[in-house]
Amino acid sequence: MAAKKTDYMIVRSDNISGLEEKVKSEMKSGWKPIGGVMIETQDFETKYKLFFQAMTKGI
Repeated sequence: MAAKKTDYMIVRSDNISGLEEKVKSEMKSGWKPIGGVMIETQDFETKYKLFFQAMTKGI
């Protein structure tokens, strides 16, 4: 059986609602989220955060 090509990307946003919009948009194009959401915080005193979701296509 031949291996199937798999594409991978990480979607990023500076707020959770923005990430949800981007993930839903990519899902309409055939991408699937894998794993959980990652949150990066710059430091505990600021509220600056980045939200990430890994996505794959072709599995």
